[in-house]
Amino acid sequence: MGQKISVVWQSYYLSNVGFGEAARNYTLALNDAGNYKIKVFPYEELGAENINLIENEKGKQALSFVEEKITERPIWVTEMGPLQIHPTVGYSIGLVVWECYEWSKQFVDNLKKQDEIWCPAKFNKEALEKAGVKNVHLMPHAIDTDRFDPEKVEPARSALAKDRFVFLSIMGWSERKGASDLLEAYIKEFSKEDNTVLYLKINFVDVQRVQKRIATIRKQFGPDDGGPYIVIDPIIYSYKAFPGLYQMADAFVLPSRGEGWGLNFTEAMAMELPTIGTATTAMTDYMDETNSYPVKTKGFAIERMCDHICGDYIGKKFPVIDINDLRKQMRMVYADREEARKRAKKARQDIIKNYSFATIGKRMDKRMKEIWKNMAHFSLPAPVILKEREAGKRKEWLNVRKWWIFNIRKILFAKMYHSLKKRWYKYLSRLYSQIYESDPKISKKP
Repeated sequence: MGQKISVVWQSYYLSNVGFGEAARNYTLALNDAGNYKIKVFPYEELGAENINLIENEKGKQALSFVEEKITERPIWVTEMGPLQIHPTVGYSIGLVVWECYEWSKQFVDNLKKQDEIWCPAKFNKEALEKAGVKNVHLMPHAIDTDRFDPEKVEPARSALAKDRFVFLSIMGWSERKGASDLLEAYIKEFSKEDNTVLYLKINFVDVQRVQKRIATIRKQFGPDDGGPYIVIDPIIYSYKAFPGLYQMADAFVLPSRGEGWGLNFTEAMAMELPTIGTATTAMTDYMDETNSYPVKTKGFAIERMCDHICGDYIGKKFPVIDINDLRKQMRMVYADREEARKRAKKARQDIIKNYSFATIGKRMDKRMKEIWKNMAHFSLPAPVILKEREAGKRKEWLNVRKWWIFNIRKILFAKMYHSLKKRWYKYLSRLYSQIYESDPKISKKP
């Protein structure tokens, strides 16, 4: 078989969030594809919330990479925010997943220090190359089409009536995910007579805050009877149980303003679930009118409600969702279920063909072998690797500290600025009988 190629993978890995799922899928796909020795340095510890990984063979395989030992100078892949990626021991690959069309100068300057950059979406690759970053490679996320297989998955338990049409949405609750746009479109388009439910599987938010937001939008747009049904689900599902959420639903909908990939879209499509998503950023790589229901946008605008999520969102433009088109796409899925099933069936075929472990594993294997062939790899004693690793780790946390200080300052300044601005607009509104809600400026370009 020849010498094994040494690969170190540094990322969120053990958690149930998208970063962890994506990283595990990458390493498992790479391991299946060739002769590799993979060592994982996870950012988090194995805790109660993710111990269920050991309940299945793939989870055990992924965890075995954490225990692996490396004595060769490796190909080193770091997945994190661009300011936290730095040159490491061996050949340095920065794996970057970013939701915006715009990149700050600091992002770009730091990425230029890497030997090469991987990104899963075409719009990221194009933006980085336009900004002057060299050696950028497209490496889409791998999807576990065996785990997300409608023939193998049992539906999640639910108290919902079996005859009710379920729109499922899975998100970390925020305006970047289009939370308010989704509520508005659903409440305007459907009534209780339609016998539908919007099932919100939410993360990273207080349930009362979501309930308050729903009540506000119902009051603003809903009928006197309160409008269609909405369910909030804050439960953290196990690795085994999570696919059952998709199996329980009749359609998946998420009007996100931007994704670096969008795992939930591709998981829903792998489950042959009619999928409604925004025709922007990464979604345009795998969604079209033959396999899903793309939602139009109306240009780009700064979304102040995204500022608190990430300091680097401040001043960035996000796509503006066409709520009327979102309503139209949801109604189409609901009304023409035969066409929806036809598109969903093609969606699974497309995901298997283009993003399965076998397809992405082969793509990674090809690139890794090209790198390894040109590397001056040589044997290093384990203590040397660990010593260099610790030196890199100290540098990494210095970068992380700088990144957090920089972003906290940006967020605090932005909050103070927007608070003063909002007070000024409220003062003007009393004079001119206008109500300030958000920045009305919409441009055609990001």
